[in-house]
This record gives sequence, C-alpha cells and structure tokens, in this order.
Amino acid sequence: MPDDVFAAASGGSRAGFFNSETTIAGLAFERAWRMIQISREPILAEYGSLPDPERLARLIFDLAKQGERNPDRLRDRALAVLLPSTL
Repeated sequence: MPDDVFAAASGGSRAGFFNSETTIAGLAFERAWRMIQISREPILAEYGSLPDPERLARLIFDLAKQGERNPDRLRDRALAVLLPSTL
C-alpha cells in the first residue's frame, strides 16, 4: 500500500520515484499507519473514522520535502496534525 500511496501523493509514477527521502517517508508512513491500526477504537470513538491513508502519506511526504529526515518525528508530526488529541 505505501508504494501506491506515495506515488499518488507525489503526483507521479512509481518509476524513478524512490530515493532516500521516500524511503524515510515510507518508513514513517508504515509506523504511523501501524499506530493508527493499534489505536483504531479510540480514534473511531473520537473522530468517527480513521484518517485517509493518502492524506497521511501526503502530509508525511510534504514534511519530508521540508527537510525532516527522522521517520519517528515525521510520524509524530503527521499524527499530531491528523489526530491532535487521540494519540
């Protein structure tokens, strides 16, 4: 799923797209999505639905493009935007 989500988030195709930036962003996405799945019930109770994975990917990708290279900080910053009071 992350490959397709990141290709869509970048607006381009998968060919020639992957580099260290997208590898780090992909790792951040995997970690964030895992946290969302683990916290599924509280998120559903508070927000009524889970965040859109493409929106999560776009947010992480944008943060990575701004220079953030730590996948844990990318994950935490993206989740703070999407789920400000749940996690």
